Amino acid sequence: MTTERSMRALALSLIVFGVVAIATPALAGNVGKLRPFNGAYEGSPAVPTTVTCVVGIPQAAGGTGQANHLGSFTWHAEFCLEFTGVDTVAVNVGFTEIVAANGDELHNTWTTTGTVGADGTLSFVQQFSYSGGTGRFERAIGSATAVGTQTGDGSSTASWAGELAFDASDRGEG
Repeated sequence: MTTERSMRALALSLIVFGVVAIATPALAGNVGKLRPFNGAYEGSPAVPTTVTCVVGIPQAAGGTGQANHLGSFTWHAEFCLEFTGVDTVAVNVGFTEIVAANGDELHNTWTTTGTVGADGTLSFVQQFSYSGGTGRFERAIGSATAVGTQTGDGSSTASWAGELAFDASDRGEG
């Protein structure tokens, strides 16, 4: 009888463990579900900057934008701009704080490569890596690529496409 009870207890434990394992992703709020993440932003130079650069020139920028999963947003970035050639620039590490329409924050790091054209306009490509924030973005992860331009006065526009996983109910967003 003891062996039979032990086997039943083991079977019950395995069933309970299986139910918990199956339910855990739903309880986690779909953090592991990558969703299309697209948007656009406008920006201009911002002062002051608090970043310290080992290489490059300390810079800061800020602006506004619109994106799925964020709505209208504001952003502030700090980075080190490096001139890599006569008409090329790079940002090896930049940091951005994005504030969604409801106040939740999404954080990212990024790199940039760019080329200055004959008219002084900088064409650039950015690689974003999203990691954390506040509210529904506390455990966010994802990546995106942005393509944009910056004019001689420092104003910029860009649009991006990528994927983002964050803590939200599955509302069919995408």
